[in-house]
Amino acid sequence: MKKIILFIFIIPLTIFGQKYQEPDLVNLINAEYNESRGSNFPQFGLIGWSKDGYFAYRIIFSNGGIGVAYDAVLVYNLKNDKVVNEIFFGSADFDGPYDYYETDVWRYNQRKIDKVLSDYNIIQNSSNILNTKRYIDKYEIVLKNRTSMCEEPEYGWDYGEEYEHEYRLLVGNSKTGYKKVGNGLQGCGSSSMNFEGYYISPFENRIVIVLSSYTLGYESEEDWNLDFFGCSLNPRTF
Repeated sequence: MKKIILFIFIIPLTIFGQKYQEPDLVNLINAEYNESRGSNFPQFGLIGWSKDGYFAYRIIFSNGGIGVAYDAVLVYNLKNDKVVNEIFFGSADFDGPYDYYETDVWRYNQRKIDKVLSDYNIIQNSSNILNTKRYIDKYEIVLKNRTSMCEEPEYGWDYGEEYEHEYRLLVGNSKTGYKKVGNGLQGCGSSSMNFEGYYISPFENRIVIVLSSYTLGYESEEDWNLDFFGCSLNPRTF
């Protein structure tokens, strides 16, 4: 009898558990390809959101010299801007149970994807449209960069003078004031932060702001990166 009851409870979970579809991949970075140096733009695919501040996506970084440098699904906590889980698919030097370039890696990892994303109550959202305006409702998004020359450049012998960039990301307006959403320092060999846009949660009064920057690779190519910052739009948080 106990086995029958357990079986009855397990079957509905198996039948009705969400099977996550592979997202379409796009380039979020609004920059021209550098013809002289080369540019490696990451490919991004929004998977979905939870109702309590989690955001899931796939991202692929490539290096023109070696191919895919990193391919994974990440679960991101928009309340503290931390990656809380990762499903690593592979890379050019991947030493795993399958040939990365010859395998449908999403299908191969389907059970793990479904388990991890379900654990965080991610609901798949097919929209991958980035809002590129610097306003959301009554709030303004402000990105400030302060630049200073590096005393000991990382790549100075090859690329000339280099700079480090201190940035601050603010959201607000003159009436409510502005709150700091993110800040940091882009060290020597990196570009300043750029505002790319934001995604709106379909379940909460919350957005995720997307910034970009690049570092110079070994052959002076631009290796672009994406940074994400969650921001609650609840008036009580300003």
